[in-house]
Amino acid sequence: MACKKVNEYCGEVKGHFDWINDIYVDSNDSLYTFSSDGTFRQWVNGEEKMRIFAHEGKIWRAVFDEKESTFFTVAWDGWVKKWDKNNGKLLGSKQFHSTYAMALDIDQRYVFSGDWDRKLIKSTKQDLHVVNMIMLPEIPMAFKIVGDELLVGGKEGNLYVLDKKTLQIKSKISLHKSIIWKFEIFLNNFIVSYSYDGYIKLLRKKDQHWKQILEFENKDDPFMGGGVIDGLIVGGTLLGELILWDGITGEQITKWKPHNKATLVIKKKGDISYSASRDRSVVAFKVKVPMSLHSNNQKKVIINQLYRIKGSKITPVSSVRDKKGILTGYWEKKAFYCEEAASKNPSLIIENELSAINDVELTNKYGFVVSANRKLVMFDRDSKKLLKNIKLPDNPLLVATLNNQLIIAYRKGLVEKRKIPNIEENEKIGEIKFKPLKIICTKNRSVIIKGLGEEKSIKI
Repeated sequence: MACKKVNEYCGEVKGHFDWINDIYVDSNDSLYTFSSDGTFRQWVNGEEKMRIFAHEGKIWRAVFDEKESTFFTVAWDGWVKKWDKNNGKLLGSKQFHSTYAMALDIDQRYVFSGDWDRKLIKSTKQDLHVVNMIMLPEIPMAFKIVGDELLVGGKEGNLYVLDKKTLQIKSKISLHKSIIWKFEIFLNNFIVSYSYDGYIKLLRKKDQHWKQILEFENKDDPFMGGGVIDGLIVGGTLLGELILWDGITGEQITKWKPHNKATLVIKKKGDISYSASRDRSVVAFKVKVPMSLHSNNQKKVIINQLYRIKGSKITPVSSVRDKKGILTGYWEKKAFYCEEAASKNPSLIIENELSAINDVELTNKYGFVVSANRKLVMFDRDSKKLLKNIKLPDNPLLVATLNNQLIIAYRKGLVEKRKIPNIEENEKIGEIKFKPLKIICTKNRSVIIKGLGEEKSIKI
């Protein structure tokens, strides 16, 4: 019985292999990156020092507590998790959300997390105990705690101001016309919002109300994120540019294109800034801002790139191993099988007639690969020969083995079994009404098909 997928790969996988959604630089100048590949990693001067496989879904946000040397993550698997910053140890976790968890922030005592179902949960930092929960008027995409208020940026572009203690909505501001991706604090007294509508807006609280005082426009290349560098407000665009504005006068200073896909987040620590992107890379750079930036003198901002942390060129989708070897399926329409003695150099490459690989599985004698173009491939592990290539009735998302049976879960809900090695013959064993994300094998001749917040047990 295999059924257990691993986070090791046959093939050379260096760096993140999916979007980098958040970054943080601690007081020791260690860089932490959080990715849609489900991992977070620690880097020192561009060298990877720690890699933790943290979530089974895309990690969307991370928030650090330097005083306690901890941080929190939320992901598309619905989990909120607490981690030790120094060693990556998991300190606590709760699956508060039954759908994508997108928004996160913390204060001295509490964690605030929000999801695609519009649910906002307030829990304790100490043990993630829920103390309050409300349903928001729209999907929360960004949180920012300012004093005794929680600012919520919505998918429709509205800003909601909540009482942090009671979670009562105090006011609603029609701020943007599309997604508010994130908030940043600027010069202590201002809030910056970044939106897909092509605007960045600068807000200040006056007479107990948040008021817009400046806006920065770039409609041809909408914003996906941004940050603050000294007196500059920086927008990260869909096409990978950084656009820098004088945050006091609103004047655009310069542009720079460090990425070839959307720039999602910019952070600065000391005199080094970092940008992270959907191109899977992080760029470290320095921005030289003249003392005369806010005067009428010539404004000259100089940007120098220091180094780039590159992402992986290939994208592993599923991997399984045992004592004999490891099998990894890739988005790039191929699967690699490695014998244990050479776990980076494939002894068999499977790619004929396949599209993107969905899942892989191993038994003692055989290997199995399923792909998005409805293909099932079986090979002999000893001879490294392909034995069968079968067209399936639907797109197979997951495959597992139990009691010499091959279990396949399909996109449209069918779950079937096929006897090994006669995998041409199939038998329906169940049906599900959700997208299958994981198969768990049990000892009582059954499997559990898990989805996001749903699961179903099926007898084999």
